[in-house]
Amino acid sequence: KAVLEVYTGSWSQYSPDGFVKLDSVLATYPDAIAIQVHSSDSMTIPEEADLVNFYSPYYPQGIINRSGTLYSRGEWGNQTAIVLSGASSVTVTFDSVTYNNNSRQVDVYLRALFTGNVTGDLRFNCVVVEDSVTGAGSGYDQVNAYNNTPGHYYYGAGNPITAFPHR
Repeated sequence: KAVLEVYTGSWSQYSPDGFVKLDSVLATYPDAIAIQVHSSDSMTIPEEADLVNFYSPYYPQGIINRSGTLYSRGEWGNQTAIVLSGASSVTVTFDSVTYNNNSRQVDVYLRALFTGNVTGDLRFNCVVVEDSVTGAGSGYDQVNAYNNTPGHYYYGAGNPITAFPHR
């Protein structure tokens, strides 16, 4: 798998083009997993500050498998292909996933099968994402630099785009 974390924000005028590029990557590479990390908007989570302080991204930029290298949206497809063409030394499966509605706690039990030599400090992360988050007003309405760009997917969508379905 290739986990593509895209740094974005509803205030980022170029992020709509990033959404187009990300959709293309996901359509081309079904083994890619997308996570949009929102910064300085209503969808920001506390962990975002640590990620942004560590990676110092521009918006939108992405990182694949937390490799340490940030890529512009024009590079996401090629870099995803490179990661997916490489050999994996571990296969991760989930034995069970349970969610408690009352406590809002998720319990995940995973299994890692190592199929090659691996050295160093290894860590597993589990990320829960919510898709199609919409809201109204500042913090949710997506600023759109492409509203007046004929041929762009978001041409004529508004600036800002209201009721935008964020990932």
